[in-house]
Amino acid sequence: MKKSLLALAVLGTIGCINTASAQSNVTVYGLIDATISTVNHADKNGDRLTGIP
Repeated sequence: MKKSLLALAVLGTIGCINTASAQSNVTVYGLIDATISTVNHADKNGDRLTGIP
């Protein structure tokens, strides 16, 4: 009984390892774009100003 329970626990752990490492990257969009602004003709020379307000 103990050997079969141990074998079941080991197989369950191996199954969890594959699912835990499946996420390889995360895509973040929308949050960074909202905080950057660009102003054309910011001064008398017509220069552009880009920054975080």
